Amino acid sequence: MKKLFKSLLWLLALLPLEFIALATDYYMRTMLGYVPFVIVAIIIGFSIDKSGLANNWYLLLSRFIGIGLSWLCIQCFINIDASDAYFKPLSVESLSLLLGGIWFITLAISYWFIHELNSRHQ
Repeated sequence: MKKLFKSLLWLLALLPLEFIALATDYYMRTMLGYVPFVIVAIIIGFSIDKSGLANNWYLLLSRFIGIGLSWLCIQCFINIDASDAYFKPLSVESLSLLLGGIWFITLAISYWFIHELNSRHQ
């Protein structure tokens, strides 16, 4: 069961979350695409808190690959010229990379929050 959970976390980290968020925002005109972005950061932060960063380094590496996949998906599936006006003042590619950085900040905040809650209850 533990191996299945780690495999699911690895697959979540590989998802092109930035592409899903930006595509949902652009095509459906709703910000609901950013919700999985935050939920996955909280789940991975919880996992890192439970078993340590040294045991979960592969999740961070997978997330970097996921950011690269997001960038490639944006190049292939979003009309960059038409969508640049929608995401002003940034281009779609730069916003994708910025969201990748924001994801790591969200992960750090969720890890810190979960760690503080666990240390207070012990």
